[in-house]
Amino acid sequence: MTIEYLAGKRMNGLSSERPYAPTVSTIGNETILTFEKNGEFTPTSSFSVEYLVVGGGGAGGSGGSFGQYGTGGGGAGGIKTNYGGTALGVTAQTYNITVAKGGQVQDSQNGTDGKSSIFSSITAVGGGGGAGNANNTNYANGRTGASGGGGGSGGSNIGGGNSTDGGGGGNGLGSNVADYGGGGGGGKGSDGAHANSSKGGNGGSGVTNAINGTTTYYCGGGGGGGSGSVGNGTAGYAAGIGSNGGGDGSFHTATKTTTKGSGGGGSSRFGSNGADGIVIIRFVTTGHDYTLTDYQDGSIFYETDTNKSYVLGNGWSLL
Repeated sequence: MTIEYLAGKRMNGLSSERPYAPTVSTIGNETILTFEKNGEFTPTSSFSVEYLVVGGGGAGGSGGSFGQYGTGGGGAGGIKTNYGGTALGVTAQTYNITVAKGGQVQDSQNGTDGKSSIFSSITAVGGGGGAGNANNTNYANGRTGASGGGGGSGGSNIGGGNSTDGGGGGNGLGSNVADYGGGGGGGKGSDGAHANSSKGGNGGSGVTNAINGTTTYYCGGGGGGGSGSVGNGTAGYAAGIGSNGGGDGSFHTATKTTTKGSGGGGSSRFGSNGADGIVIIRFVTTGHDYTLTDYQDGSIFYETDTNKSYVLGNGWSLL
């Protein structure tokens, strides 16, 4: 069904139709809006805001079911912010907020690139995917992105991907035989490391930002997949098993942290997806009114399929 609008700011609809509401928090006299999904921000007058816009991380490469070749870590997503600098002016209009999805793993191929996050004229592009099975030259090189994906191993074309807003991907270790490591994905703060024999390269470092009131790490590169030991991303930044590194050996599957904008770990079998992006908006509360969607605070949404009702305030709260 489609949403049914009733008097008194009441709506009926399916649970899947309840609109997304970002997290609203305050620090002193300032309001902070945190979007982890697509949404809307509608100022009712002109004022200035600070922002953090983070693109999605690229996915790590996958060596596939044979698990012979170390693969590249995914590159970190881009990050755009004016926190602590010159504020951005907004006017009384609706701003569509796009929050990026991270790249996705592909069996025996490069990881896909992360998507872009967008607020107003600000775009943070996604990170490049890590190289997959380098024994196939179609998937030997890391992909270009905000930070580049790491290169693969086992072939002659093993280069890390180039970057447009961060570090480049590390090179895989070239050889025409298996059991060599892939390069680390680039991070916003530094290049990914080159592979070293059976060890995948470390993911590049991320950066910190405190726009939400807490110093938080974003946009680290994914560790490269290795045949004997993990490629450790800098602690707290990257993605994968071990110390946040890439895949480990021919039988492991990389996993990822939840650090926004980070690249996924590479693995000689199955890499990990890149982390999603985020958009945060901060402004002085007094005299600066806004709406988050077409719905007003105090609106009540009744889910016809669950028989639950929610009220819109600081996000949706169950009645």
